[in-house]
Amino acid sequence: LMKILNTKNFTIHIYSDDHPPPHCHVRFKDSEVSVDLPLIIPRYGATISKDVKDFIKQNLEEICDEFDRMHPLRNLRTKTKTKTKTK
Repeated sequence: LMKILNTKNFTIHIYSDDHPPPHCHVRFKDSEVSVDLPLIIPRYGATISKDVKDFIKQNLEEICDEFDRMHPLRNLRTKTKTKTKTK
């Protein structure tokens, strides 16, 4: 478990040994919601407030980068390198 981001009302976590599909966990004082990435869709019939969704959206790149770092064989985003020719 790794805490990625922290707010007054909730924290964003990613588990290093978690199952697919790519997702993060939003932890509140008394509950937790799994949210699919990068589409920001709550899982298992859960709901999230507009504030939570907006926070994830504003920090999506950081969250996805951390997911990719923690799950190198299941990268959320395909990273390609382009070669440039020099003359």
